[in-house]
Amino acid sequence: MTDDQEDTGSMGYMPKTHALLAEKGLTFENSFVNLPLCAPSRASFLSGQSAHNTGIKANNPVYGGGWGAFKDKEKNALPVWLKKAGYKTALIGKYINRYGQESTFGSLLSWPGSYLNIGFTSPTIGNPEDWVPPGWDLWYAFTGTRARYYDYDINENDKIKTFGSSAGDYSTDVLKARAVRFIKDQSGATDPFFMLVATKAVHAQGKCAIPAPQHADAFKKVSLPFNSAGKKESATKPATGGQSKEDIETCYRAELQSLQSVDDLVPALVGSLQKAGSSTTPSLSIHPTTASCSASTGDSANRYLMRKRSRCRSLSAVRESRRTRREASSSTTSTSLPLLLSLPERRPALPSTGTL
Repeated sequence: MTDDQEDTGSMGYMPKTHALLAEKGLTFENSFVNLPLCAPSRASFLSGQSAHNTGIKANNPVYGGGWGAFKDKEKNALPVWLKKAGYKTALIGKYINRYGQESTFGSLLSWPGSYLNIGFTSPTIGNPEDWVPPGWDLWYAFTGTRARYYDYDINENDKIKTFGSSAGDYSTDVLKARAVRFIKDQSGATDPFFMLVATKAVHAQGKCAIPAPQHADAFKKVSLPFNSAGKKESATKPATGGQSKEDIETCYRAELQSLQSVDDLVPALVGSLQKAGSSTTPSLSIHPTTASCSASTGDSANRYLMRKRSRCRSLSAVRESRRTRREASSSTTSTSLPLLLSLPERRPALPSTGTL
């Protein structure tokens, strides 16, 4: 699941993903999301409900959004359903906005505190950084701050790990390594598994996204994509949001550069699945946009399809094995791109009642 990936052709800069997923599966050109914001969309992804039923319509707890508004719903969400169906589950990367950060009270205090240069801390002000939601066997989530490319903390099953600013700390690569290890740990297991990898990319950190060092020089000559009228943005067009065309173009290239690490992540996971030699059929789906994405958890996924609005393109592939071939089902959600791996030999019994 990428974060804030735009839909103006960035998938064209991910050749490995195309080769492994799009060319061996299906492309859904009309996927939609109910409310194109991070926290509302991620809540819909995990609950199967639209934002008007989850009640989460913002990222900030001050406005009734973010993780604080979702915490009470965690006991009846996707990972819990999957566990009951016999799946092993893993979340690697970003969870819902404000997880491990401030509560509503903390957010209200942090606003004046930022002007006074005072940091308010207290167990009653901050959300617990080491919280592990129910249903997850492996919990490897950004915590303490917003998701970052460098200088961040990870909660690994209630143990906090700190990462710095060296090349080896680049978060997309760190998530990739942990995901590969999780797959290796499932080698020979008979139970199916579900893994969600949610990256910081391509969301900005500061002004722009930050690419990994090995991709920092890519696409230096790429210009802004064509607009809907089929014409390039004019160099004389007034600045948008205080940014010049050159500034916007620099950030656009940074987004494409950061996506190269995601494009490296996909073959790493596919290769790990192949080496694991699973006799069941893993399904993979990848769905980029600023607004939505899809995921496959087997036939039962059709029972919690989202109500849809914002449009995006998504890719889905079911990789063939010796024993079985299955079709991927997709349900639209989150702020960008979910990359999910599952072995759908067992179908989770999702709730048959309730409202979307």
